[in-house]
Amino acid sequence: MGSVCESDLRSLNDLFSTNFEAGNTAEHSIIVHVSKDDPKTTFNGLNYGYETDESSRIYLPRAFVPPPPAPPPADPPPVTPPNFVTATIEFPRFVFVAELAEVLMDFTGYGWNRLDSMGEGLSNVLGTLLHPAGYYDASQGPRINQWLNGGGGPSPTSPRFDFVANTEGTDRNIFSYGCAILFINYLVSQLGYPLKSVIRAGGSSLAETYARLTGKPSSSAFQSFNALLQKHIGSQVSNSMRRDNIFPLFDAAQRTVVLTVGTPIESADPADPGPVPFEVKPGIVCPPGKFDFFRQHQHVEVPIYARARGTANAIFRWQIEGTTVAVGQVLFVL
Repeated sequence: MGSVCESDLRSLNDLFSTNFEAGNTAEHSIIVHVSKDDPKTTFNGLNYGYETDESSRIYLPRAFVPPPPAPPPADPPPVTPPNFVTATIEFPRFVFVAELAEVLMDFTGYGWNRLDSMGEGLSNVLGTLLHPAGYYDASQGPRINQWLNGGGGPSPTSPRFDFVANTEGTDRNIFSYGCAILFINYLVSQLGYPLKSVIRAGGSSLAETYARLTGKPSSSAFQSFNALLQKHIGSQVSNSMRRDNIFPLFDAAQRTVVLTVGTPIESADPADPGPVPFEVKPGIVCPPGKFDFFRQHQHVEVPIYARARGTANAIFRWQIEGTTVAVGQVLFVL
């Protein structure tokens, strides 16, 4: 854990365009309290923002045991099993970055509030950026599907509520900060603004961030964002995106699929239990005769990976000479 704290701080310093060490007084730093899993604790991390009168504090009360994975759906697609050893190591690192990002929100004063939906969205994006395995393999995400599926509006059956113009004053509502996560990814991966620029733009709402970046009215922020979603995934309420960042989304003519062939994997199968006779003519002047051979089988697996760009949630179907074959694994590359 401690081995990556300083490097994570350097990464966030770069993204926030700060030098947090230089800004602090000599006697004030950041104190990180790490403890074993506390069954009475319901939160993954806690901080008190940037504390000017003392060292800023970050608490990681569940640092060694990530939350148990959610039960699988009734008919899940074949996926790569999460690496729970990696998840156990990376989970507290993900939480640390999310909490440290909130301290830097206070420190910079760009307008991000660690206690509202906008700030919670950014802290999730940053934690996932630096430690994706601690987020996905620890079953912490994705966190965008609840909002995509219509939750969080004035009524359970309402369309997706506009948490872009309307910042909710809590960091506990997955609908509002799920929308914030998706919108920040939209600004970066769809509109092409560097994450550093998004952070610097800040503001009291994500619509204001959008206006500062694009020069367009803040009133058009959610409209353009939601119009893109409607075009590509419609109003369906059964979305099951596997990653928080579904961008960029392109029209069909612009979408691409890249195939990559992996290194062949050879494995020797056992030889036949008994000999198999073959008629062989050993030489030009030798008469043909039957000889016994033991057949040795060789199994060669050639992995082929497909990566789609431009579609929200690609589904691949593989065929070999017209015969449908099963997908062995579903992998994700951030």
